[in-house]
Amino acid sequence: MGLNTIFSYIFWNNLEPTQGLWLSDDPQNDVAEYFRIAQEEGLNVVLRPGPYICGEHDWGGFPAWLSEIPGMVVRTNNTQFMEETKKYIVNLAEKSGLADLQASRGGPILMVQVENEYGSFGENHNYTASVRDILLENFEVPLYTNDGGDSWPLEGGYVPGVLAAVDGGSWALPARDLYIKDPTSLGPLLNGEYYTWSPDQWGSYNPHNTTVGNEAAVAGILSDIPYHLHNYSASISFYMFHGGTNFGFENGALWQNRTTVFTNSYDYGSPLDETGRTTDLYFKMRDAIIPFLDGEAIPEPPENLPRASIPEFSLCPASSLFEARGKKTTASSPLTMEALGQAYGFTLTICKILGKASREKSPLTGMC
Repeated sequence: MGLNTIFSYIFWNNLEPTQGLWLSDDPQNDVAEYFRIAQEEGLNVVLRPGPYICGEHDWGGFPAWLSEIPGMVVRTNNTQFMEETKKYIVNLAEKSGLADLQASRGGPILMVQVENEYGSFGENHNYTASVRDILLENFEVPLYTNDGGDSWPLEGGYVPGVLAAVDGGSWALPARDLYIKDPTSLGPLLNGEYYTWSPDQWGSYNPHNTTVGNEAAVAGILSDIPYHLHNYSASISFYMFHGGTNFGFENGALWQNRTTVFTNSYDYGSPLDETGRTTDLYFKMRDAIIPFLDGEAIPEPPENLPRASIPEFSLCPASSLFEARGKKTTASSPLTMEALGQAYGFTLTICKILGKASREKSPLTGMC
C-alpha cells in the first residue's frame, strides 16, 4: 500500500494480569516477536506503551489490580501509580526485550509515545514529565506525545523536550504550531491518528459507523492524503488501518453524558477489515499514496483467502448458568469485582434481607 510503519499500543493488563506476574512469553503477548516480524517485512514500528493507551480498551489498558492498591490514583504523579508504572516500563524494556529492538540498536522501533491523548484528560505536566523521564531511562529513540488538534488538548498534553504530534482530520495539522509555543516540542509534523472513521458503540442512539457505501467519507480520506503528504510534508498514521477485535470483555467505553460502551468489533470500514482482507477503500487509498513514493515500486497485495464455509448446527444447553459458579466469598458488605480478584466477567451476589427487629448481621455472598 506504500506505508512503512506500524503504530502499536501495548496492553499492560494483558502483560501483567496479576501484580508481579509478567506474561511476555504468552504467544499473544510476545510483542518482541511481533516487532521482529514487522522488521522482516520491511516495516518500522512506533511503540505506544501508555501507561494509559485509549478509552476503547478496558480501563485504558490498566490492569485491574491497580485499583486495589491503597491510595492509588491513576494518570497522576501519585507515588503508588508512578512506582507501578516504572516497573511496567522496565519490564517492557528488559523482560519483553523491547530496548534491544530500538532503531538505535538495529531494530525496528523508531519512536516511543508518552501517555496517550493526556491533554483530553488533564494538564498535570509534572505527571507527564515523570512518564517521559521513566521512558528516557529505558529507551533512547525519540519520544513524542499525541493529542487532539485543538488548543486545550495540545496545551494540556505536550511535554517539554518531546515532539508534539496531533490526531484527527486534516484540520488538526495546523493546530500543532498554532498552540504549541515550546520550541523543544516542535519539529516534523505527524498526525498520529488520522481517523478512517469512528468506532461503534452499543445502543440504539449510536448508528453503525462504516466507510462502506459512505462516498463522502471515502472522498474526504482520499483528499486528505495529498493534503498531509504534499501540503504539509507530514507523516500520517491511519487509525485504524486494520479493524480488529477486542476479544472477551476487554472493550472500553466513553462518557458522553452517559456511558457509551464500544462494541467488540473495531472494524468501522478500515482498509483491512476485521478478518484481514483488503477492501475497496484499501485500493483507493493505495492509489492515492503511490504518487508520493517517488517511483518506488510496491508489491501487489496477496489475494484474499476464501471465507470458511460452516455447516448449519444446533445449539444445545450445556449447563445452568448458576451451576457454573466459581469460588464463594462471604462478606458483610458488597465487594467490587476487583476485590474478588476478578478482572472480567460476571459476579453473582446473593443477599439475605432481615427484618428491622433482628440484630443478626446479614451475610452477603458473592460468587464469580
